[in-house]
Amino acid sequence: MFFDWLLAEGWMLPAWWVLVSLAGLAAFPLCTRLLGGLPDKGYTLARTTGMLLVAFVYWILASYGFVANSPEGMIIAWVLVLIVGLIAYFSQGERIDWRAYWRENRTVIIVAEVLFIVLFATMFIYRAYQNDTFTTEKPMEMAFISSVIRSETFPPNDPWMAGYAISYYYFGYVMAGMLSVLSGLHSGYGFSMMVALIFSLSGLTLFGVGYNFARSRAMDTLLGERPSKSPAIVTGLLATVFVLMMSNFQFPLIEMPFRAQSAPAEYFEWWGMRGFTDMEAEAYTQNNSGLALTDPFSDPDTWNRGWWWWHTSRILEDYDINGNAQEIIDEVPAFSFVLMDVHPHVLSLPFVVLAIGMALNIVLLRRDPNRYEILLYGITIGGLLFLNTWDAPMYLVVIVGADALRRLMRSGFISVDDWLGVFSLFGILTAIALIAYLPFLISFRSQAGGFIPNLLAPTPFRLYFLMFGPMLLLTGGFLIREAIVGTQNKRMNWRLGIMVVAGIFVGLLLLASLFIVVAWALPEVRTWVGNLVTNSGGWDVVLSEFTSRRLINLILLIVLFLGLTTIIARLFPSTRGKTDDASDPITYSPATGMGLLLIAAAFGITLVPEFVYLRDNFGTRINTIFKFYYQAWIMFGIASAYAVYVMVLAPREQESTSPALRVSYGTLTVVILVMCLPYFVFGLYSRAVLEQGRHFLEPERQAALTLDGRADGLSPDYFAAVQCLGELVSGDDAVVAEAPIFTGYNSAFGRVGAFYGIPTVINWEGHEGQWRGATYAETAGTRRPDIDTLYNTADWFTAQQIIDRYDIDYIMYGANESQQYGATGEGKFIDNLTVVCEHGTAVVYSTGNNITLGTVRP
Repeated sequence: MFFDWLLAEGWMLPAWWVLVSLAGLAAFPLCTRLLGGLPDKGYTLARTTGMLLVAFVYWILASYGFVANSPEGMIIAWVLVLIVGLIAYFSQGERIDWRAYWRENRTVIIVAEVLFIVLFATMFIYRAYQNDTFTTEKPMEMAFISSVIRSETFPPNDPWMAGYAISYYYFGYVMAGMLSVLSGLHSGYGFSMMVALIFSLSGLTLFGVGYNFARSRAMDTLLGERPSKSPAIVTGLLATVFVLMMSNFQFPLIEMPFRAQSAPAEYFEWWGMRGFTDMEAEAYTQNNSGLALTDPFSDPDTWNRGWWWWHTSRILEDYDINGNAQEIIDEVPAFSFVLMDVHPHVLSLPFVVLAIGMALNIVLLRRDPNRYEILLYGITIGGLLFLNTWDAPMYLVVIVGADALRRLMRSGFISVDDWLGVFSLFGILTAIALIAYLPFLISFRSQAGGFIPNLLAPTPFRLYFLMFGPMLLLTGGFLIREAIVGTQNKRMNWRLGIMVVAGIFVGLLLLASLFIVVAWALPEVRTWVGNLVTNSGGWDVVLSEFTSRRLINLILLIVLFLGLTTIIARLFPSTRGKTDDASDPITYSPATGMGLLLIAAAFGITLVPEFVYLRDNFGTRINTIFKFYYQAWIMFGIASAYAVYVMVLAPREQESTSPALRVSYGTLTVVILVMCLPYFVFGLYSRAVLEQGRHFLEPERQAALTLDGRADGLSPDYFAAVQCLGELVSGDDAVVAEAPIFTGYNSAFGRVGAFYGIPTVINWEGHEGQWRGATYAETAGTRRPDIDTLYNTADWFTAQQIIDRYDIDYIMYGANESQQYGATGEGKFIDNLTVVCEHGTAVVYSTGNNITLGTVRP
């Protein structure tokens, strides 16, 4: 079975490898000039840079009408990036001695290439074994890829709101659509290939950033020598593992003892994760036969039951004033790739790591960034704005912070002119990002509506530890070491650290207070608060609850503020008592400074939701924690890999760390890997083998191997009808009516838009409401009741009016429509319309409006 599949679909892997490698080849000359501060001259970041630049050039040209959404336009974009890179290479500075470059970097190049292929092939095979395209957000993501493939211009058509463009950050889907079109694949295959590509591209970029961190430190500390590259390569591999494959502590500390029933009920109650209390545990640990499961490894159903791997993304949970639970998402990349969504936060993963690499480049260059570097940084920040909007401000701060760190390391303090330069860079990068991606910003509407003060949902430290414990232990040991080294050198500026952190605390309190005042000025908010207070027993009860919750969960704030104080005290050297003007006030390397900056950024990102969170359709911290914690995990992971290098792998004769501490820290690292890596392995096994019935010996009980999972979950007749329509319609101006989803998630609905990107009048209204925010009601209008009427009415004249109102070209009538509306209303279609596709009980009718027939691009 495996080799038959490999013969049929295996060619897709080398095809996409070539396409992405060509993008990297086009960008590499540019990387050598603009990322020249990195020891490898940007080689390990070239593929990610190339994907970003080629997609950006293609999208911007297509958006302004200079090229069509076609393979020819994509090739033009690739050529333009290559030309710009060659011009930059040959016109700036001394040319690289490529023989010397190869001798210096061949080991890391070979390891990087092998790593990229291995990661790509691993996820490629996994997707063949588990080709889920129906659960969670996958129908939406496939719909966007399909729409990008079909749309003739940008922004692409909204597949579930005919007549409108996608109102979402869709840059990642442009990349997926480009590669799908160039390789001749439809979105079913393109979805799977994008999962594999993002996994491998993220791993490669993480490896490159981790390697360059460690290698730059080795080159700084061993001047005049040629230090071994092995420690830096191991650091790069650790960065890949820590960020991409390692779970948090939920798996070893909660899931494993819960599954094995090896801990008392009080243990789970103390941790406080909902779903793991005594009563729920007893019910949860029964299999379908009612027998208790005591060994999670002997019975595969133990691991398959209830998507056990899902729990690692639902550690935190907030509670309202009445004690009602509010769901919070705290996803990590390992979970993302077990689940296999290609949501924006996943699509942006290699590019946020690229931004960290660019920040490191700024510090290592030790000079002001030139105009071309600034342009590249601005396009990257804008790309994050377009990929996953919330990421852009976070990494804008990281890049600007790296420039501030560079200035600090130059003289030991930041002057007024330096601060002006830092703020100037902030403004220039912001302007470049906004101007470069203006077509997206003009068409984008968001559900976000400002900030809400967090009054009643502080995060318990024990749950924060479950989430970030592995990283806290590794970076915590590193911070202790840096504090000791700084103290020995008499450079720890504790007074400044305490003052700055106190200022941050006061600033966050004032910010939360400001939002309270602003919210209170809104009549609807004031009414809502008044009702809440009344229903909760009055202000005395509310204020008492607020005070008690804050005091009980004060430990997290203490830990975060202590960490930030230590970092600030280490970064900004103390000059008190120093009389030797010739002494260098900076006693840490650029890589260490950048590592400390990443840890500080991670602390800051997780600190913000303790005081305020973004206001959206959910009305809770669910999305703020989700977006912020995901980026904190990435920053913590890279910093942790560098911490292991400093504590264990760096050349010993240059380090002050004692052998005993090295051994202890190395042992801790191994223990963490042993505890947290099995989650990824068992998660992949559970989804690819157990869910698909591959633990059964009988071949007929096993799911077929394929990268295309579109037909799963649909009746063969309905899928065949949708496929017929998708191949029948050419162009992007057709409109289809199909049964809208009732509510929530139902993957059997919205298939026309999801599979082929043909706009439907209305579908998946919950998602449309999230994408369009306050504008949704006006945009949707009466679409839903009109479609209901179209299917329910027996009167042809009424149906004809609705068909004309939305310029409907085709009407689906199959299992979904029969389930939702019954068969009564189909008679008018039978009597008045032409059947263009018919497969069993699934029929597609043509209304005769603007029929465009032909062969659709695959």
